[in-house]
Amino acid sequence: MTPTEVAHKFASRLDSSLDEKAAQQLAAILVRQEVHKGETLLSEGAIARCFLIVEQGLTRQYYYKNGIDISEHFCAEWDIVYCTDSMLKREPTTLMIEALEDGVVHNVPFDEFRQLCDESPQIMKLYVRLLEDGLVESLRKTDAQRFESARERYENFVRQYPEAARRAPGKHIASYLLMTPESLSRVRAGLLK
Repeated sequence: MTPTEVAHKFASRLDSSLDEKAAQQLAAILVRQEVHKGETLLSEGAIARCFLIVEQGLTRQYYYKNGIDISEHFCAEWDIVYCTDSMLKREPTTLMIEALEDGVVHNVPFDEFRQLCDESPQIMKLYVRLLEDGLVESLRKTDAQRFESARERYENFVRQYPEAARRAPGKHIASYLLMTPESLSRVRAGLLK
């Protein structure tokens, strides 16, 4: 896929569009990267200087709490993965990004992207949509943890993230849903409400 096609697909993912000039501007800053299963794409303590567009494969964001690996977010084809705090505040991240499958991602250098926002209202619109989507997703996850049963959390996860539900290891799905792998197995079997 050409960088310009990736730019258009990125815009489409955010329910937006780019004219050819804006698509080419965005395409010019994309950095294609082949990734391998198990590869760390962002390490704890690093500063996130870009966000990633997943062209192919599956990634997850995760962190450690009391020595336990907890999945925060999954991204499949044409999803966007970024560490908000680190990217915006330029502070070391506590979130890590790992490739769960071999694939291809496109790094979007954040400073260059922000500069394009100043030059292109269409790219600025993408930025706003990116932040809005991230905010809504965070609120949705927080509400699910507070108000939904284990079964409801799992059913909503499958509906909202079908590719991750199908392709991610059960232990990572369980940690995302804040349950044990055994509880996830019971939910899947219909034994736990």
